[in-house]
Amino acid sequence: MTRERPVGGSLRTAGDPAATFHVLSFNGVPPHNLEAEVAVLGSILLDRHVIARARDLVDEGDFFRENNATIYQAALALAQRSQPIDNVTLAAELERNGMLERIGGRAHLALLQESVPTAANVEHYAREVRDLATKRRIAEEARQLAAAAHDPGVDVVALSDRADILRAAATREALWNAPLPLLDAAALPAFPLEALPGWCAAYAAALAEATQTPPDLAGMIVLAGLATCAGGRVRVEVRHGWEEPLNLYVLVALPPGERKSAVFEAATAPLSDFEEDRSRALAPIVTAAATRRRALERAVESAQAEAAKAKTSSAREMAIERATQLAAEAEAVIVPAAYRLLADDATPEALASLLAEQDGRLAVLSAEGGVFGQMAGRYSTARGTGANLDVYLKGHAGDRLRVDRKGRPPEYVKRPALTIGLAVQPDVLRAMADVPELRALGILARFLYALPVSRMGSRRADPDPVPRNLADDYAANLCILARSIEAAAAGVLIRFAPASHRMLNDYAARLEPRLAEERDLRSMADWAGKLTGAIARVAALVHLGRNVRGEWGDEVPTDAVEAAISIGDYAIAHARAVFALVGADPVVEQAGRVLRWIHDRGLTEFSRRAAFDQLRSARVPKVTDLDPALALLVAHEYLAPVPSAHSPTGGRPSQRFRVNPYARNPQNSQNLGEGSGSAGFAGSAVTDARE
Repeated sequence: MTRERPVGGSLRTAGDPAATFHVLSFNGVPPHNLEAEVAVLGSILLDRHVIARARDLVDEGDFFRENNATIYQAALALAQRSQPIDNVTLAAELERNGMLERIGGRAHLALLQESVPTAANVEHYAREVRDLATKRRIAEEARQLAAAAHDPGVDVVALSDRADILRAAATREALWNAPLPLLDAAALPAFPLEALPGWCAAYAAALAEATQTPPDLAGMIVLAGLATCAGGRVRVEVRHGWEEPLNLYVLVALPPGERKSAVFEAATAPLSDFEEDRSRALAPIVTAAATRRRALERAVESAQAEAAKAKTSSAREMAIERATQLAAEAEAVIVPAAYRLLADDATPEALASLLAEQDGRLAVLSAEGGVFGQMAGRYSTARGTGANLDVYLKGHAGDRLRVDRKGRPPEYVKRPALTIGLAVQPDVLRAMADVPELRALGILARFLYALPVSRMGSRRADPDPVPRNLADDYAANLCILARSIEAAAAGVLIRFAPASHRMLNDYAARLEPRLAEERDLRSMADWAGKLTGAIARVAALVHLGRNVRGEWGDEVPTDAVEAAISIGDYAIAHARAVFALVGADPVVEQAGRVLRWIHDRGLTEFSRRAAFDQLRSARVPKVTDLDPALALLVAHEYLAPVPSAHSPTGGRPSQRFRVNPYARNPQNSQNLGEGSGSAGFAGSAVTDARE
């Protein structure tokens, strides 16, 4: 016998047994459409492929008639096992469950199929079934709310909670809030300018105010400037056997129009001036060496010509001997390369050659981020060809680098020190998700990242310029530091004080458990594993910056390590956001896949089971593995759970979710690329979802 679910009728309250409350009786019949339910089932029997479209919209708990829900549940079970769906297989599935005769037997299944002329309209009927089920849920929740309101034992707080559930069930699209971004740059910490040497901090703060840009940008580029001065010339010994070079890789992500170029130009201008001054000072030496070599090469040519014209063998041998001697002298003349400290947008091969020419030291400081794009492009266009990215890997670690040149023997850079300071558009970071080799090689793990909050929309039109004294102090101190380090031709080695070493060890001990399974840094353990070394480098740079005239002594003090740790904590939060943006945070990545699926299907409501059936993968082998992503989307208001009703089959229905219309609109739901993990990112990297 068919059982249908009543809604409404009389309800006797718990507080007053004699009282009767009538609510939402609908003349005793809740809203439903049996013809639409039959059309959904008949469409599935006509064309088994349409179940994929139907299950995105409706599950068995949405059917009013229990028999229809039982048949639909059996069809879903067949689809989940990738078995065909027709009268024969469906009857066998129902018989196996002891339900075939209960739903009317094989004759009823044949009647369902014959009642539908085409399966093309299955989504229309599925939406009708879903919408009517929603109305029934609203009615049931309203009935329970009314009953609770008449119960003296129910307090106001509990009643308000029930009212919220009713509002959730009845919400129209216009009442939705804009979703919170999955990763909100506004919640990330600001760059700790106070950790930098005083003259650096004062200048970075003033520059940020003058350009109306986030202080993170100026702070990170100033830090890269310190590394440019010290990289390749100074090393720090944390303990015996552990040394770090002082070059850094830093990257700031900001969208177009954020005045990145203005900040870069101002912060790096003293380094450009220093490079120009050094180039001019060394020019006479370069010219003299080049002139001597050319003169010797011409003498070699003259001696060779003389040998060719010699009339006697003895004269020829003498000319050849002279040519050989002159050639050896010419080869012994080393012509120094023109002095270079900075490079911009160079290929890996060009960077390797420049490092060899510049005794292993070079900095790439760019507001365009072309180098980072080349890292991605090298593998995206030449994947599998063994593209040489060693210069980025060894240039950070200081491992020996081999430079091959046509027509000349290979050169070895014993300790290359490449500093990189970039400000890129977020699209460059998103492109990293398409080049997994860059993550696998460890290039992404070498950067300190910043994702500042944009100041667009709140920028002053007439900010004060950088005070002249701060600009002069910054330029003078940076050049003095560079000259002091250049003057130490043999290189400089500074050591951690014992107390500083203990402080860094304690930090490493606190960091290590966070790399374990299920902890917050597990998904970026490759990056976090290098953080302690990066902090050691930053601590030494802070120490050098406080003693620009070369009076840095032998040991890095604890206050410099403390300052570096604050920058390290800042870097952790921003790196987590970046790695989520490029798909390294599995929960955010899976949430992005769910949003892409919602957008592609144009869904307004779906079940947990339907989402799992569509998004099942090696990372999501069980339906429960999808729950963290769904919970994240609910918490950020992309989804709202639909109050569950009792399943007509007696089982537990699959949880359903309504979709925030903002999430269905590609203009509001940013970066839903599958696997990117970047959906809903806000702040500097992507337009805020609330705009």
